[in-house]
Amino acid sequence: MKKNIRVLMVEDSENDALLISRELKRGGLEATVRRVDAPSQLRQLLADEPWDLVLADYRMPRFSGLEALGMVREAGLDLPFILVSGTIGEETAVAAMKAGAHDYIMKDNLARLVPAVEREMREAKVRQNRRRAEEQLRESEKLLRAILRSVADGLFVTDNEERLVMMNRAAEQMLGIASGKVLNLPVEQAFAGSPLLEKLRAAPPAKKGGRQFEFELIEGRHIRYLRAKTSTILDRAGRAMGTIVILTDLTREWELDRMKTEFISTAAHELRTPLTSIQGFSELLTTRDDLDREEQKKFLHYILKQSLGLGRIVNELLDISRIESGQGLALEMAPCDPGEMVEQVLTCCRTQTPKHRFEIALEPLPRTLLADRGKIVEVLENILSNAVKYSPAGGLVRVSGRATEAGFELAVEDQGIGMTPEQLERIFDRFYRVDASTTASGGLGLGMSIVKNIVEAHGGSIQVSSEPGRGTRVSFVLPLAPEQEALQPPLAGSGRGRSGRR
Repeated sequence: MKKNIRVLMVEDSENDALLISRELKRGGLEATVRRVDAPSQLRQLLADEPWDLVLADYRMPRFSGLEALGMVREAGLDLPFILVSGTIGEETAVAAMKAGAHDYIMKDNLARLVPAVEREMREAKVRQNRRRAEEQLRESEKLLRAILRSVADGLFVTDNEERLVMMNRAAEQMLGIASGKVLNLPVEQAFAGSPLLEKLRAAPPAKKGGRQFEFELIEGRHIRYLRAKTSTILDRAGRAMGTIVILTDLTREWELDRMKTEFISTAAHELRTPLTSIQGFSELLTTRDDLDREEQKKFLHYILKQSLGLGRIVNELLDISRIESGQGLALEMAPCDPGEMVEQVLTCCRTQTPKHRFEIALEPLPRTLLADRGKIVEVLENILSNAVKYSPAGGLVRVSGRATEAGFELAVEDQGIGMTPEQLERIFDRFYRVDASTTASGGLGLGMSIVKNIVEAHGGSIQVSSEPGRGTRVSFVLPLAPEQEALQPPLAGSGRGRSGRR
């Protein structure tokens, strides 16, 4: 035990203070003693200096030992506090002990002082160590909770009696369970009615006491796919304390696998259809001598149309391959005229869909637009083909352009079938098609994903708004060159800075 101690003595008698100090020294304790006999002095010394022990007389002219005890407690200090008095009675001593004093010594029996001091200082050290350990435990628990909250995987813990004792936020969200309502309940109650409970009971044990299984949770019209891994929690002696279960959400992986499988089937179909047409019409042209010029021209037009569609599919596959591999899109930047690009794409659209009307409303460019012309034409082809494809009854397709603070905005609006909020949310997902049924319009489900990558590769942005039965609006913004020079007026027919219906 510490032999050199700092003692704060609350005593009005110098002679008694001297006797107490000698007793401490005689008992082997080197003590630095400060004597006070007024409340203000005690309060000041408690605030300014560290102390190991407080010895206090019970009754003094200016204040009492119990008042001194109260000041020590008010200061938030856990110091051994021993009353040393010549006038304290047994009932008073008991009341003082109940108030928080650790011991009391009669001045005519100072032989008890040193053993009492040593005992109380040992117990104070134990209390201090316990508080430090409890604080460390609280900090560790706080850190553990913070870690558990930040873990993306779900996690819950059961004890040896299979009661749920811990669950993180991710597990609550995955399972649709509020931990505050199920903690400390048996798992049969906590997970009642959930497929998880059945799997926990049925899953065969794996190596090292762990298990792994997958299960599905039905959430309205959606299905969540989860994988659970269990492990036994062991104490230092190797005894089982409970079980930890880690949940991983596989929904996205399942969806991607399904979409890729569907993509392979769709891609095969989309490639086979134009190839079949090309082969069929080519065979007619090479084997039939009785075809007149109009029929030959008609068949060649079909071949050209299907070959263009085939080329578009191949380009989409090449683009998505570069994006997936992390290569990005190689851009050949040059001054571009939006009107010319729009006219180029619309010329092809008009020949393919006579039941649609096309309106162009493009404002003049305030500054030069630097872009990869071929890629932006690909963007417009995708957006306009979707506008035509998803407005099967025909109607107006409007292409507009205007300068904004962010650059030059091009927008395509149709009067087609529109999209639900759920479809709109996934419009840029790879392999996603708004209608994936066997009667759906053709396509690989890559177009809008590629469009978004092309626009963002230019430093631009894209937005889609739609309502079922009200049509769809797709707009994208491309940055303009920083110089203040506008392009020279375009050649007649370029469509830039003009409006009209075609």
